Amino acid sequence: MKGKNNTMKQIFIFLFTFAALASAGAVEIVKNGKAAAEIALPEKPVSSVKFAAEELQKHIRLMSGVQLPLTVEKAPRRLPNRIHVGYGAAPRSRERHAWRVKATAADLYLNGNDKEVSQYNLACPERTFVGWCVAGSGSLLSVYDFLDRELQFRWLRPGDGGIFCKRSENISVKPFDRESAPRLMTATFSYAKIGSANLWHDKKFAVHHSLQTKLWSIRHRFVNCNWFHTGHAFGDWWKRYGKKHPEYFALLHDGTRRPLKGDKRGIYITMCVSSPALMKQMVENYKQGYGPKGKFKEKDFISICENDTPGMCTCKGCRAWDMPEFDPSGADYWAKKLTPTRGTRFSGFGVDEGGSYSYTKNSLSDRYAKFWLETQKALSKINPKVTVMGYAYLNTVLPPRHVKLHSKIMVGYVGTPFFPLTREKMAQTRKEWDGWAKTGCVMQFRPNTTWSGGVYPLQYWRPLAAEYRRILQKPETKMAHFDTFRGEYANMGPMWYVLARLTARPDLTVEEVADEYFGSFGKAGPVIREYFDFWEKLSDSVTEEDVKKIRKELGWGINVWNNWDICVKLFTPAHFAQGAKILKKAEQIAATKWEKENVRFFQLGLEHARLAEITAEAHFKRAHNNTPANQADFDKKYKTLLEFRKRHERSWISNMGHLTAKEAGGFNRSVLKK
Repeated sequence: MKGKNNTMKQIFIFLFTFAALASAGAVEIVKNGKAAAEIALPEKPVSSVKFAAEELQKHIRLMSGVQLPLTVEKAPRRLPNRIHVGYGAAPRSRERHAWRVKATAADLYLNGNDKEVSQYNLACPERTFVGWCVAGSGSLLSVYDFLDRELQFRWLRPGDGGIFCKRSENISVKPFDRESAPRLMTATFSYAKIGSANLWHDKKFAVHHSLQTKLWSIRHRFVNCNWFHTGHAFGDWWKRYGKKHPEYFALLHDGTRRPLKGDKRGIYITMCVSSPALMKQMVENYKQGYGPKGKFKEKDFISICENDTPGMCTCKGCRAWDMPEFDPSGADYWAKKLTPTRGTRFSGFGVDEGGSYSYTKNSLSDRYAKFWLETQKALSKINPKVTVMGYAYLNTVLPPRHVKLHSKIMVGYVGTPFFPLTREKMAQTRKEWDGWAKTGCVMQFRPNTTWSGGVYPLQYWRPLAAEYRRILQKPETKMAHFDTFRGEYANMGPMWYVLARLTARPDLTVEEVADEYFGSFGKAGPVIREYFDFWEKLSDSVTEEDVKKIRKELGWGINVWNNWDICVKLFTPAHFAQGAKILKKAEQIAATKWEKENVRFFQLGLEHARLAEITAEAHFKRAHNNTPANQADFDKKYKTLLEFRKRHERSWISNMGHLTAKEAGGFNRSVLKK
């Protein structure tokens, strides 16, 4: 018994000593409200490393109120602990953007694979951030990884007002060692850039808004691992080649090769994908390079995605590439040989993203899969590493029946449905994604889904996020691109946060991320959750039949930019009053300045949606009966909405300039000048 007691005593002493050493060995960053560590940089740091140090400084200051001093690598220590940014403890992986976060007894290393950017390949006003996102900014990502995992910072939305942390006068971390790299080859939101925000009243804030939006996505580790050439590939081809080489373009049923009526620029024309002449021109263009001033010479990845319209070529070569089961029924273009206009280019094919398809018998996926294979084969003779990208979109969204692909073919899947994201729709989209994966290709998640909702509190983030997380676990998933990122942070904040957060942390569940979001609002959090649950329950009650009924009632097709037709009829004054009542309860229990500011933030968003609904109702009333009285009523209500946006455009509840610009297709712009 005595020996046993001695053994237990030794174990206890060992554990106590180990715990004491671990505690003593913690890297103290801030202690009792004073700096306990300094941030050290290399002698000549690249620009992203300098910014990484600034971001670390800023976040530590937000958390503790303490500004950590900056120094350089070779300078003698002035404080007992040091944070090394951009050097030391390098990641073992040489992948672009790979990073390592390591803490020892008195040192914290935040280092990664970095590369300075040069000016020639920076093709937009946000060139600094864009360059870092591509060239290599591993040290910057290591800072965000540290702030996320060790200090539990949460970037709820762009701008300083969207940064959440638990304040403390003491910050320390125990020894650990972790390294990682981006899970995806690229992750992006199609956010509104500076040049498109032309209807802001405060132009300086417009620039700030755009840059902060980009920074917010970087904080969530949205980066590219190459200069990827993606998107619709042939938008300028009619302008460049239409007169001399009409054989590059689709042969329509009327025997012509031309743009559709109403398409003055020829950007919605489709290609004759079986044409040897088209292939020859593509190979020649590939040899010359692409991108700003032809400077993208790596050329390991290139888009051959069809333009934003269903495939239409009727020539013998293209038809020979179609599946043997091809049946024209279900699509007026094929069955009745009706050539559409620009405006009817979707309806003539029975296409509906994520809806009930009427073109399953006349899918062109086999045709385009062969086109992608033939192109990759031709370009691989120049560059054996080249990957080509095509879209699974419209009448190519279904997987091919007879063609197998390989890993040098990237498929951008655009079949994720618009609202409502019913169980039937989501089952269909899962079936399609998995079917493409079985062909052997690699894939990009490329939904248009997030256009739905406009300024309104339309909630569909749970089924969308659940499918995104499922896809992120798949080995074939290499890219993600959300078109679009509308900036409705007040009324659709949970969606934007959950999608961004899952991109960085797919190990978390959707509900864990939701808990992070609502838990960031302190005592007001449960009521803010109740507020969004209210709108989610209402949104979930909408069926496909409801949408059809609304369309018929208004005589107006689905407007994916704002969903006026759905939301105007879905959300009533009583619903807005109930939402305001819930937020009033949140206002009454909000305890801190942060909590009160965020309740006010959501209240402004709700008022914005209410005014937009009133304006849209007046718009539809005028559209159906354009009397002077109805026009005057619309003008008055739209002016009220615009005045609200002007007063609150710096509030971050919405991207006001981008939103107003998108309304140009529906609202009467002349009211802006009155």
